[in-house]
Amino acid sequence: MIKERLENIIGAPIRTFFPLLTDAFDFLRALYYLPLKSDIIFISHPKAGRTWLRVMLNEIFNLQYGLEGGVLKNLWTTAYEFLEKSKHNQNIPKIIFSHLDSDRLYYLNPRRKIRFSRNKKYIILVRDPRDILVSYYFQLSKRTVKHPVSGMNLSTFVRSAYLQNLLIFMNRVENARKNSRNVFLIRYEDLHQNVKCEFKKLLNFMEI
Repeated sequence: MIKERLENIIGAPIRTFFPLLTDAFDFLRALYYLPLKSDIIFISHPKAGRTWLRVMLNEIFNLQYGLEGGVLKNLWTTAYEFLEKSKHNQNIPKIIFSHLDSDRLYYLNPRRKIRFSRNKKYIILVRDPRDILVSYYFQLSKRTVKHPVSGMNLSTFVRSAYLQNLLIFMNRVENARKNSRNVFLIRYEDLHQNVKCEFKKLLNFMEI
């Protein structure tokens, strides 16, 4: 009985420590290691249409290179599935998808900067911020467990810090884009209007 109690007392900090260590490893891996391995980085704010674009791009690669199956998912997140896909065919570029922490109200911090590397390609997906904000509200309030936004109504949310963070993020991305040559801008609304034309431009930029 005493032995079991001692094992529980000693084991509890260890069991707590290892999940924290795993979380830290996954965070650092996503922030630094995976971008270094990528050829192309897709940047967007949450609810800008990333999933729609990602699924279509996945299907294009399946058709173009004779791959089968649905969207590939690895152990971390669908944001890195194309790193896995490129292992099946070297013609597929190593792609990651990132929100650049825009989902954490990170850009309210004036010291937060965006810099694009010269040896990678960047694709920026944008959408009317009004549509983003409404969709984001329902994502956080209805589909995210115990999120603080669940206690807000829509009117309060669209006047909250989330709007300011969204606009700051979009402006900083645009400022970084103006100073870079290896960046392609694609609009969600343009995709809806003429998906074939816009994807042709996108694939040309990706050299597919």
